Amino acid sequence: MTFPYTADAVFTLLTQSGQGTHIQLERGEGVVEKPVLGDTIQWRISGGPTNLYVKPVRPGISTSLTLVTNKRTYEFYLVASEPGGKFYQQVSFYYPDELKDVQLQAQVQAESFIAEKQRLSSQLLTPPLDPTSFHYGYKIKGDAPFRPIDVFDDGTKTFFRIPNVQDMPAVFVPDDSKRLTLIVTRLQGNFVIADRVSDRFVLKLDDQEVSIESDRIKHWWDTSSRSNSQY
Repeated sequence: MTFPYTADAVFTLLTQSGQGTHIQLERGEGVVEKPVLGDTIQWRISGGPTNLYVKPVRPGISTSLTLVTNKRTYEFYLVASEPGGKFYQQVSFYYPDELKDVQLQAQVQAESFIAEKQRLSSQLLTPPLDPTSFHYGYKIKGDAPFRPIDVFDDGTKTFFRIPNVQDMPAVFVPDDSKRLTLIVTRLQGNFVIADRVSDRFVLKLDDQEVSIESDRIKHWWDTSSRSNSQY
């Protein structure tokens, strides 16, 4: 038999002569005072501190029992059933108030975890400089899922604003021979940040690729156009 514990309750224990009823306290709990029986002549109690045993000497009698532990006080009404009648061989307790506290604490922790996860997932980059000082002149080619929404630099770092995708691409810098060099990046919010600037970048993931080119690059036709305009 398992009782829900409340501090002001009196628990009825059905016992039987010739049988012991086991009172089992929770782990780490034990009686700190001598058990108080109302009738010490016709009732026996033994054991302790966590496991106690009560037994009547004959049927049809009743008495009270008080147990004071290091955690709680228990009040019992002991009843000796008739031979063949119902009795409890073992009784224990659960503690609804403490369960509520544990559940509330778990709920608070879960809500805090969810809130922090949402904060991190929705976190946007707060640029350290005035956004008006950024250089935004980048052309983006490619239709991969990770194609940046925006690319800009502050003169020392390049920022790639990536859509909400499961896997982030690697970032490479191509040389004049189109050989790719992997560069170190870090993730902050929905930005991939490279601690360098370059006129060209390539973003790759598996067989998908996005190329990025700065408008700082001067093509031969740009020079030719300006030269012709002088005549």
